[in-house]
Amino acid sequence: MPDTVAAKRVGIFAEIERERLRQDKKWGGPTHDDTKGVRDWVTCITVYLGKAVGRESEWGVDLSFSRIAIVKVAALCVAALESFDRKMMAVGISDDPAASRYNAMD
Repeated sequence: MPDTVAAKRVGIFAEIERERLRQDKKWGGPTHDDTKGVRDWVTCITVYLGKAVGRESEWGVDLSFSRIAIVKVAALCVAALESFDRKMMAVGISDDPAASRYNAMD
């Protein structure tokens, strides 16, 4: 991967992390997140995905608005994964991505 692509990706991940921290501050972090189930996460993520295409102008879709919505979606996905991992650990299920159950989804 060229250095410029890697650097850009690091910046994007940092942006997602900042949004994730903002969400935690607003909603209360794990205490709030862990009350949500899979359907709740999918619903919330779907709503924000819909917002990503919701603002159009005579020039087409407003990419800056879409980008903000997608960063929010990425941060929500991180929140969901963090919550799933905590719940799995609480019942003794490994969250190791190399585990065979992940390979079944390919």
